[in-house]
Amino acid sequence: MPLSVPREFQIWEYTVSHGQLLLRSTKANIHKTQIDVLFKNVVFIQLPARFQGLTISEIASDDPRAAAVSLGEFSLHGKTIFLVEGDAWTGVVVAGAVYFLEDESTHNDQSKLLPDFRNPG
Repeated sequence: MPLSVPREFQIWEYTVSHGQLLLRSTKANIHKTQIDVLFKNVVFIQLPARFQGLTISEIASDDPRAAAVSLGEFSLHGKTIFLVEGDAWTGVVVAGAVYFLEDESTHNDQSKLLPDFRNPG
């Protein structure tokens, strides 16, 4: 951390039962790789659905920017406030962890960061 990638991303998948948020930048003519960013144990999301540029850094719970995060019944215990920024926008994800993978997967491939419950192994 921090992570910074100057590519287009979008919210690709959110799984309520596992609190997992997957952001993806797909392969394109100008990008020969796909990038997946997975947040686990997510309790708060404030992001646009599609965005250009992605920078992720951690902010402390006493940072003034953290005051805008209202978790309701959830606690920050065991969670990190991730400041998520792009070109002309700023968002937040509160989660237990974040993971990053860049590989040659294709648009419709399941992320290697997510377990495949269809094929337990």
